[in-house]
Amino acid sequence: MRFLLDTNVVSHIGKPGADRNLRRWLTSVDEEQIRISVITVRELWYGSEKARVDRHAAANLIEARVSAILNAYKDRVLGIDDRVAVAWAGMLARSNKHVDDTGLAATAAVHGLVVVTRNTDHLRGRGVALLDPFRSPAAQTAPAI
Repeated sequence: MRFLLDTNVVSHIGKPGADRNLRRWLTSVDEEQIRISVITVRELWYGSEKARVDRHAAANLIEARVSAILNAYKDRVLGIDDRVAVAWAGMLARSNKHVDDTGLAATAAVHGLVVVTRNTDHLRGRGVALLDPFRSPAAQTAPAI
């Protein structure tokens, strides 16, 4: 089974005091089966840049953390190609809520991945399998349209 991590999962990886259930799930999965989306790359860099613009005291630490996370996944970042764009547009035509999450769902659908997220409500009904690693045991939801 292969997985696509949502930004809300990626942002917890390596954090001091990261959720125990998330850590347990991550250690149970082959790292090579995990992917992230270019959407997550954008969301993480946005957070880093926003911290810098807002002169957040931890801006340098946030940037270093984002760089480290993205370096760890550099060979496992999925882009938005024509197939993903078409799937994304179709999903948005049915419901245009949660645009970025819908992009993750489209990416997962095209590549046959399970979306690993804490925000299952944002992705439910998009036709992809979901897994919440913050629950014990990690709860997987079958695809529903």
